[in-house]
Amino acid sequence: MAVPANAKELFDNLMPKALETHADKAKEVDASFFFSITGDGGGEWTLDCASATPSIAQGKQGTPQCSIETDSESFKQMLEDPQAGMGLFMSGKLKVDGDPMKAMQLENIFKLAIGD
Repeated sequence: MAVPANAKELFDNLMPKALETHADKAKEVDASFFFSITGDGGGEWTLDCASATPSIAQGKQGTPQCSIETDSESFKQMLEDPQAGMGLFMSGKLKVDGDPMKAMQLENIFKLAIGD
């Protein structure tokens, strides 16, 4: 697994290709997500896996079912170790609004972009 340098690399470069290549797997998640990542390499993106054609766009689009807020270091830590998410959430470094069960499916979406 090659973890991207930051959220910007993941969402701007790797995720669009993964959604195009693995559209059927992305649609299985059937949810939309808003990411707000602060710090170096951060930004805001909406990941839509509920549409007929899954997509990623900069900024907040529509009404996402789940919003994720964290800093760039914590985000990278989650990509490197998906099990770290719960600890980051409990320590207040990761905020999840909306449907937390949808957030649990993000690991599968990230794997499409960065592999196992």
